[in-house]
Amino acid sequence: MSSTSKGRCSSGPTRAGPCTGRRSRFGRCTLSTKTGAICWTERSGRTPREDKRNPNVPLRYHGPMRVRFGLHRDALEPSHTRTSVGEITVGPQGLLGLLESDLGIPSVAAHPSEAIAAYRDCLTECDDWVRFYHRSFDADPVGVARTLNDWRQQWYLHGWDGRFPDHAASRLGDMAAVESLAIERVPAGVGQRLRAILGLLDKRRTQIREVELLDAAEDLPPLWRRVLERFDCSTTRTGTGCAPSYSDLGKLQALLTRDLARPLDGDGSLVVVRAFSRDVTAQATAEMLRQLDDPSRAAVVASRDGIILDNAMERVGLPRAGFQHYSPFRAANQVLKLAFALIWQPLDPHRLLQFLIHPVNPLPWRVRGRLAEAVASQPGIGGPAWKQAMAKIDKDQTDGVVFWTTPTRYDPSQGAPAADLHVRVSRVVAWLARRLATAEDGEESAVFGAAYSQAAALAATLKRLSDGGRHRIRKIELDSLVDAANRPTPDGSVLAEAGHVPVTSHPGNVTEATDEVFWWDLAPQRPDLTSPWSKEERASLAAAGVDLPTADNQLGADKRAWLRPVLNCRKRLVLVVHEDDEGRHPLWGRIREQIRRGWVDVPLDEILLRGKTTRLDQVAIPAPRLARKPLPVPRRRWHIDRPLPARVSESYTSLNKICSYPHEWVLTYAARLRSGGINEVADGAMLKGSLAHRLFERFFTEHGDWTSLQDPEIQRWLELTIQDLIEKEGAVLLENGRGVDRQQVITTLEHALVRLLGHLRTADVQTVKSEQAVKRSFPGGVLYGEADLVVVGPEGRAVLDAKWGSERYREEEIEAGRHLQLAVYGYALGEGAWPSTGYYIVTTGNVVAPDARFFPKALAAGGEPVEAVWRKGLVTRNWRLEQFARGEIEVNAAAEPDDASEPPGGGLETRVEPDRFDEFRWLTGVAPFR
Repeated sequence: MSSTSKGRCSSGPTRAGPCTGRRSRFGRCTLSTKTGAICWTERSGRTPREDKRNPNVPLRYHGPMRVRFGLHRDALEPSHTRTSVGEITVGPQGLLGLLESDLGIPSVAAHPSEAIAAYRDCLTECDDWVRFYHRSFDADPVGVARTLNDWRQQWYLHGWDGRFPDHAASRLGDMAAVESLAIERVPAGVGQRLRAILGLLDKRRTQIREVELLDAAEDLPPLWRRVLERFDCSTTRTGTGCAPSYSDLGKLQALLTRDLARPLDGDGSLVVVRAFSRDVTAQATAEMLRQLDDPSRAAVVASRDGIILDNAMERVGLPRAGFQHYSPFRAANQVLKLAFALIWQPLDPHRLLQFLIHPVNPLPWRVRGRLAEAVASQPGIGGPAWKQAMAKIDKDQTDGVVFWTTPTRYDPSQGAPAADLHVRVSRVVAWLARRLATAEDGEESAVFGAAYSQAAALAATLKRLSDGGRHRIRKIELDSLVDAANRPTPDGSVLAEAGHVPVTSHPGNVTEATDEVFWWDLAPQRPDLTSPWSKEERASLAAAGVDLPTADNQLGADKRAWLRPVLNCRKRLVLVVHEDDEGRHPLWGRIREQIRRGWVDVPLDEILLRGKTTRLDQVAIPAPRLARKPLPVPRRRWHIDRPLPARVSESYTSLNKICSYPHEWVLTYAARLRSGGINEVADGAMLKGSLAHRLFERFFTEHGDWTSLQDPEIQRWLELTIQDLIEKEGAVLLENGRGVDRQQVITTLEHALVRLLGHLRTADVQTVKSEQAVKRSFPGGVLYGEADLVVVGPEGRAVLDAKWGSERYREEEIEAGRHLQLAVYGYALGEGAWPSTGYYIVTTGNVVAPDARFFPKALAAGGEPVEAVWRKGLVTRNWRLEQFARGEIEVNAAAEPDDASEPPGGGLETRVEPDRFDEFRWLTGVAPFR
C-alpha cells in the first residue's frame, strides 16, 4: 500500500508568485499555458516582492498549484488521469521549466552540442601542455570535452559551486581553472539552473503551493533536495505490498519486504513468460492485455524497446501507448553525416552511393538515380558511366551535383579548412529550412525540424571554431562534432492513442496500487558503479560540497525502483523474461534462488513448437492453430496459359539463358524483372574484370602504333593509367584495409597487358580493335554484341574474350563443346570466313582456345569447332521457343532434370547444374530441409 507523510519545510511557509501568462491591458493575466493555473497581478510592472514593499499597490494571488514530482516522470506516466484542478505531475525537466518560468529566468535554448563546443574552447584556452587532459584532448578533443563537461554537470547537480579548495588534487585544480572560463561561456546545465532558482526563491514567489514527492528523498540529487525543501512537501512511500497474503503474489511481496520465503501454490497471481524472441513475447503480452475486462486497471512496464510491445498492441487492436524509439539515424539526420563523408581522400564509393540513393536528399531523384547507377557499375567519379550520366542531367542541376559529389577532398589526418566545412553545413541548413517550410504534415515537420536544429547547431559550432582561429579540423574531430549534433530523435509518426493501457518506461513510476502489472522484458541491470575519482579526489570533492552518490546509494535507489511494480500490484504480476539475456534482473534472481518453483511458468518457445497450448489458455493467451503453409518447392517446369513471343534480337547473354536456363530468359526478357543493382557497388572479380577490360580498351584506343612502343614507355603508361582507372572506376580498392588487394590488382593488370602484347607479337598481329560492336542477322532475328578484342594478323582475324580468371573452367568448357560465347562472336564476325576464337585469362596471362593456329602459345583445349557449336545453339534455341509457344518453361534450378529435359538431336547438351549467378533463385522454390 502507499502511505503519505507530510512535513513543513524548515525554510518557512509555502511561497506563491507571479504567473507565466501574458498580462492584459486591464492588469489581469491570461491562463498560463504552462501550468493551467489562473492568477492576477496589478499593473505596477514590479515583481511581487517589489509590490509587497509598496503598500499602495494591493497584491492579490489566486489558484496555488500542487505539484507531483518524480525523478522519472518526464517519461510515460502510468498513473490514471487525475482531474484535480491546479495539480500537475512532472519530472525534472517539467519542474525545472515551471520554476524558471515562474521566477522569470530565461530558459536555456542552446543545443547540447553547443555546450560541448563551448567547453572545448575553454579546454583549449587552458591547455598549457601540463594539464591532465592534454594528451587525450589532442587525440579526441570533442570526446574529451563531452566527458569533462559531463563531470562538471554532475558536480553542480550534487552541490558544487564551481570552486575547489587551494589544496585540491591536481586534476580537480585543472578542472577549476577551466571552470573559471566555462562558468561564463558554457550554457548552463541542470545543476547550474537549479542554483539560479535557489538564489531567487528567497526573493520571488512561485505558483507552487505543495509538492508531493513520488520518490524517496535520498534518491534525489542534493540540488533537487535543496530546492524542494523550500516548499511544503509530502512524500509517497511504498508499503509492504497490497496483494492478499495467502496468494502467490502476496508471498513474493513478503519475501521482498520481510525476507519471508514460503512455497507457492500456482494460483495464477504470479506468472513468468519466457522466450528468446522479443517479438514473440510482445505478441503474447498484447494478447493477454486484450483479454482483460478493463485494461485501464493494469500497468505495463517496458524499460527498453517498448516500441516492439507498442507495435504488438496495435496488431491486436489495442490503442498505441506512445512508446518511442529514439534514434540518431532518422533519414533526415543522416544527410549531414553523408554530406561530410564525401570531402575526404580517398573517395569512399560506398558513402557516395549511400548519399545518392538516400531518400531524403538535396538533389532530386531524377538526377541521383542516373548517378547512382553509374557509381554502382563503376565505383568512382569521372569514368565513362559517370560522364554519360552527367551528360543526361539538366544544366541547371549540374552545379548542385558538383557541389555535393565532387568537392575539394582533404587528407583526413591533416583536416579540412573550418571555413569550407561551415560553407558545406550552411548549404545543408538552407536546404533543410526549405524542406521544413514546405512540410506537408506534423510528422514531416517534426522530422525536418529536428534535423534543421541539429544542422544549425553544427553550423554554429563550426563558425565558432573558425572565428576562434581554427584553420583545419581533422576527420576524427569532425565526426565527433557531427555525432554530438545528431542526437537521437523520436519517430514523429508514433503517437499515443486515446484509451491506451497505462504504461511506463521506468519501474519507479508505478507508485499507485493497480490490479495487474505486466513487466515486459525483465532485463538484467548493469549500472555503472565505477568512479573516475581517487580517494583523495573524493575527499576534495566532499570538501567543496560535492556529495556524489556511492555504489550503495545507486544500488539502493535501483532496488527501491524495481520493488514498486511488485509491491503496488494487487491481483496478478506477469514477468516477461528473455532467455537470450546475459545475467538476470535482481527480482528474477531472487525468485529463482529463494522460491525456486510454484509460479505459473509459460515457456513460450517450447509450448509453440510442441503445439501444447493448455498453459497458454490458463493465462489467456489465444493460440489458434494455423494451417501449415510450406514454402513452394522447386519444380522443373512452369506452365502458363499463353504463348511467349520470341525476341527479334539476341545477344550471347540472352542466347545462353534461353538455351541453358530458360526460366532466367523468361523472367528477364518477358517479365522484365531485374535486381536492384544500385543498392551496392561492384566489387570482387566482376569489378576487377571490368578494370581489365577498361585497361585494354584505353591502351589500344590511345596507341594505334602500339607495335612501336618500348617496354619502359609501356610501363610508364601503366603506372599512370592504372592509378587513374582505379580512382575513377574502382575506388573501392582505395579504401582502408584494401592495400594488399589493390596492389595485387595493379600487379595483375600490369602483367596481363604485357603478356597480352606478347601473344599479339608472337602471332604477328598488326591491328587491334577493343570493345568492337558487332551485328549480324541470323535465322530468327538479329545478333548484337560487343567483342572485347578483335585482332588481325597474317592468318586472318581472331576474337578474344577477356576473363579475369577460371582458366581451368574455360578449358573444360571448350573440351565439352559448351563454348557458346566464342561461337556467337565467331558467327557475328564470320561473314566470309570464321575467325579464330579464344579466351584471354587476365590472372594467368594465357590464351585458352580450341587450337593454337592463330596464337602459337595458346593453350589448345580441342573440342568442337565454333561453327558446330553455333549450329547446336540455334537448334536448342528453336526447341526452347517451341516450348514457350506451348506456355511451357523449364526451370533449371534446384529440381532434377526429367525425360523432357533432353534436347533434340543436334542440340547443345542440357546443363545439369543450376546457374550460380541466377538472380531469381529464390523465385524458383526452396528445397525441403533435410
